[in-house]
Amino acid sequence: MDSLRQRIIKEISNNPLISTRNICQKLKIDYKKYKQYIWNLKTNYKNEQASNRSISFHAVRFYGFALKSFSRDLALEKGWILSKSKNKRLIYKCSLGRLEWFLNGRITVWIHKPVSEGRLFQILCFGFSYSGLIEESNLDAFLHSFKYKGAHLVQDVGESLPYAKNTTLKGSLGVVVKLGDKSHPKGLEIEFCLPKWAEEFKILTELNIKTIESFAGFLGNTLSPKSKDFPREMVS
Repeated sequence: MDSLRQRIIKEISNNPLISTRNICQKLKIDYKKYKQYIWNLKTNYKNEQASNRSISFHAVRFYGFALKSFSRDLALEKGWILSKSKNKRLIYKCSLGRLEWFLNGRITVWIHKPVSEGRLFQILCFGFSYSGLIEESNLDAFLHSFKYKGAHLVQDVGESLPYAKNTTLKGSLGVVVKLGDKSHPKGLEIEFCLPKWAEEFKILTELNIKTIESFAGFLGNTLSPKSKDFPREMVS
C-alpha cells in the first residue's frame, strides 16, 4: 500500500492546481494537522517539475543587406523560392536554417541551434557564394557585415496553453510574448530583437564614425582611430 506521502504526491501530479483542503478531503486526513506538510510537498513538486522543463532557442536571427550586384532572377535559378506573400521576398532553406531576401535589399538569416559564427557564414555561402551570386573578392566583407538581430526563446510549461500574443513592448524593446503557439503548443515563447529605432541608431552611429575618420584623415590623420586621443570604443 502506498504511503501517505506517495498518495499526496499522486493527487498533486493528477491535478497540480488542487487545493490543500481538497487533498485532505479526498484522502480523509485532518486538514489542520497536515496542511503545512502538504503545502511543502506541493512546493517541492512544482520546483522539481519546473527544473525538468526545457528552455530552448527556437531560432536566432541575423540581418544584413544585399550587394547591388546581386541578381534576384539568378537566385531563382539557383534554388531560391519566391514567397507567396505580398512582400515578394525570396527564401532559401537548408538544414542550418533559412535566408529571407526582401525587395529593399534586406536579408534576414534564421539559424537553428547550435548557433555559431561558422554556421552563419556557412548558410550565407550556401545561398550566395556556392550559387554564384557573389564574387569571391567580395565574400569576406559581405559575411562580416551581418549583425545579430534577436532570437526566440521557448520555455516548456508541460501542458497545452490557450493561444495568446502580446506585442505591447515590440516597438520600444523589441519583445513579443506568445502562449500556445502552433509550433510550441505547450510553450511560453519570447521573441526578442534589436528594435528598429535601435538598429537605425546603430547604423547612424557607424556612419558618423566613418565620417569622423574620413575628416580626420583629411586633416592629416590628427584624429586617427589608432591614436589614443580617439576613444572609439565609446561610440562603437
